[in-house]
Amino acid sequence: MKLKASVAVLSAVLVAGAAWAEEAQVAVVQNIAYNTLPATMTADFRGLRYLTSPNQSNSDARGKAPTLADDGPMQVMNPRDHHCCQHNVASAWPYFAESLYEATPDRGLAAMMYAPCTVTAQVGDGTKVTIEQKTRYPFEERVERG
Repeated sequence: MKLKASVAVLSAVLVAGAAWAEEAQVAVVQNIAYNTLPATMTADFRGLRYLTSPNQSNSDARGKAPTLADDGPMQVMNPRDHHCCQHNVASAWPYFAESLYEATPDRGLAAMMYAPCTVTAQVGDGTKVTIEQKTRYPFEERVERG
């Protein structure tokens, strides 16, 4: 998946909010956030890969056309290529974080995805609530809320 496509899909789903988020879409967002997005960059965020493929076993500068539509060094980790992605990728994490909880049509609050967070919101008749969500998801299945 192209890095910019990963960020775009993640951003579009998160910006659309709870009204659009069905279980399948949430699964796609979590897969992008916890698997695809981290695989597109080096741990120090200095090198990015423009194309990331499932089970990708190579990371070289050879063009892959016609197998991949984009020819050129699209699968190599390079700090000097793909400059648009280097600043766009940073927007994915704030969108993800701000969309962990969403308002519901009945003035409630819905947990959309799992990550450690604290949310404060007005619900029902305007009552202010704070929820702290503790988890190591996706590394553990346990989620605690208090």
